[in-house]
Amino acid sequence: PDEVRRAGAVVRLARPGDAVDDAVAAARREGGDRALVVLHLRGLDVSDEEAKGSAALLEELTGLLLGLVDAARAVAARGGPGARLWVATRGGQPVAGESLLSPGQSTLWGLGRVIGLEQPESWGGLVDLDPGTGPEQALALVDEIVGSDLEDQVALHGGVRRVARLRQLPEPQAAPMVVQPRGAYLICGGLGGLGLGVARWLAGRGARDLVVTSRRRLPDRSAWDALPDDDPAQPLLGAIRGIESLGATVEIASADVADETAMGALLARLRAAGRALRGVFHLAADI
Repeated sequence: PDEVRRAGAVVRLARPGDAVDDAVAAARREGGDRALVVLHLRGLDVSDEEAKGSAALLEELTGLLLGLVDAARAVAARGGPGARLWVATRGGQPVAGESLLSPGQSTLWGLGRVIGLEQPESWGGLVDLDPGTGPEQALALVDEIVGSDLEDQVALHGGVRRVARLRQLPEPQAAPMVVQPRGAYLICGGLGGLGLGVARWLAGRGARDLVVTSRRRLPDRSAWDALPDDDPAQPLLGAIRGIESLGATVEIASADVADETAMGALLARLRAAGRALRGVFHLAADI
C-alpha cells in the first residue's frame, strides 16, 4: 500500500468482516475524481489446501466465493461510474506446462469470468501471480491494473506476462468408447432430445441395460398399449420402443438428478439387483 500511495493513489484497506458496501462507498468519497479500483486479494490467503480437511476447505472456499460476490455487488451499486473490480490469485492458473498448485484459487477465476460477462461495466479482470514469489509482485500487480490493455485474464509467472488465448491443437487419436453389453448405463435427463439420442447410440453399439432418469413422468408401462394415438406421451413412447427394438431394455426412473436421496435410492437398487454400472451420462438438457 505504501508504494501505491507514493504513486499518488488513495488506498483504503478492507479486511474480512468489514462491510464491503461501506468500504466501497468510503473509497469512492475519499478518491474524489480518481478512478476507483477494488482489488480482491482474499484468494492469496488460501494455502496448504491438501493439509485441510474437505469440510474445512469447503467452508473456506465458500466464504471466498461469497466474498467475491459481495464485492462485485458493492462495486456495481456503490462504486460509481468507471469503477472496476479486479481479482488477484497466486498459483490459481497453470501456464507453460505448470501443474495447478491451488485448485481453490482457480474457483475464483470461474466466478470472475461469470461476473465479467454479467457486469462488464464494472469488471476489471483476473491476475494470477507466480506462486514462487512474494510481496515483491505487488508493484507488478499494480502496473497490470493501471496499465490495463483490455486483457482481463493475465498470469504473471516467472517474470513473463501471459494472457488467455485459444489455440487449435492437433486432434488427439482417442480410442473409441467400448460399450459393454453386460451392466447398466445411466442416462440422467434421458427423455430429452440429447438423452434419447445417446440411448439410441448406446443400444446400437451393444448396450442392453439402459436406465433413463427424468423429472417428466410417463404413464405406467402396462398402460402404454391402451393409450390413444393422440396422447401427448406417444412421441416419447415411440422413441423408447425404437431403442428397445435394437435389443436394449429401457427402464424409466422418475427422479431429479439434483435429488440426492432419490438418486441414492436408485443406485442402491441397481447394486442390489447386481446391475453393475458401466457409465453415467448427464444430459439434463433438451434440443
